[in-house]
Amino acid sequence: MLSSCIEMFRFDLIVGVACAILLMAAAVSAKVVRVTAFGPKGRVQVVTPLDGHSLVAIFSPRVPGLLNKLRANVDKSTVVSVQRVGYRDEEIKILFPSPIRRYSVNRLGKKVQIDIDYRTREENLRDRIMETLKVPVPSTFVGFRFDAGERLMRAGRFSDALSRFKKLSERYELRAWAQLRLSDIALLSGDVRGACRRYASTSESFGVRISGMLARLRLQVLGCGWRKGPQADWDVLISRADRVPGKIGTFLREEAIWAMRQVSRPNEVDLALRLVADLQLSQRRLRKRLYAATQVLVARAVRLAGDPVDTARMCYRHKDQIDAHSEAYSLRYVCAKAFRELSLVNEAVAELKELKDARNRNFSGALWRLRRGNSQATYTLAEVYNDMGDADYVYATLVDYEKRFGFPPPAKIDGEPAYPKIDPKKIKVGKMISLLDGRLYRLGRAVRASGPVESGTKSGRRP
Repeated sequence: MLSSCIEMFRFDLIVGVACAILLMAAAVSAKVVRVTAFGPKGRVQVVTPLDGHSLVAIFSPRVPGLLNKLRANVDKSTVVSVQRVGYRDEEIKILFPSPIRRYSVNRLGKKVQIDIDYRTREENLRDRIMETLKVPVPSTFVGFRFDAGERLMRAGRFSDALSRFKKLSERYELRAWAQLRLSDIALLSGDVRGACRRYASTSESFGVRISGMLARLRLQVLGCGWRKGPQADWDVLISRADRVPGKIGTFLREEAIWAMRQVSRPNEVDLALRLVADLQLSQRRLRKRLYAATQVLVARAVRLAGDPVDTARMCYRHKDQIDAHSEAYSLRYVCAKAFRELSLVNEAVAELKELKDARNRNFSGALWRLRRGNSQATYTLAEVYNDMGDADYVYATLVDYEKRFGFPPPAKIDGEPAYPKIDPKKIKVGKMISLLDGRLYRLGRAVRASGPVESGTKSGRRP
């Protein structure tokens, strides 16, 4: 009899987990990019930089038509750029608005297959909640009271779990954790606005307790009311997590670092970096995880800014962290291009002069050497000299480029560009001058046609 009961329990558990997986698969709509192209045989090398939103692929040799197919299969918020590398190779960079979950870039013979899945922060938080439902609650004395409700959540029975946690929230000693689970149920059910309101209420009511801190973290991951509501306080949250003992403390620290790594908007990234810059922590593992998260945020601050003004602002504010980054050369090259677009030629020249001779492997992440970043920096330096109108420096830089790297520049730079001829008749002032000239001409013809004026008369009139 006991064995049959155990078998029935195992069967119910398996069915519940399967239902939860199916429900989550239906709720989560991951965005997928799939492109197939054909070209000459060759190889491809791929890397996802630390920012987690971009993918860099170097095709040797280049694949004709691949760039157009990629741009046709991505949405408007995704940026696809190409850069020539050497004689035949090309670098394709794809920048997504959301973090990449999985990618596959294969080149088998003449066929090129690209599969990329990326998800939003909201979808990642849903997965994270389902993965961490079995963590211990702050109080082991009352922890068993939540087992039934969390089991219903794992089975995908959110309506039953909702009624269960509503009853638990009526008791004072269970209210904090039950309110957190009610917020999670709202998010898992698809009510994002309701989840935002519940997370905000839980954070305000139980701010110093574990449930309030977790609600605050999830509120920041969702980005609820970032422009209108309260800002993130990552230094306070991580400092509190550093002092919490036991298993729940370990879980809280892991959640804090995970939530911080989900930050992607320029203002959020900038604020997070400034808040944790001088943070003193006692947990050694937490310090390492925080340093790794900071590296991710620095890369996002530069690459995801989008606008040249925002990029230059991030480059100025976090210059020391960028210089010590494992992808320093690639990030500084992005900064140099932003400086050039803003006509900050002195700053751009200073960066590019160092990058064209940069060789330290510790700062050569994101395939800097394979992308031949030194050649890209040298060519961009020639473009900056051209913007400054210094034809001699442009010529000398291009000669040095071909002599040093052994292949011609990717495009020709004309030191003295031929400006288009302006037709005066097409502008307003030119029309007025042309009209005045015509009137003067007609007046002259009328005077000549009337003949000369005879002198000797008193009035000066014609007879």
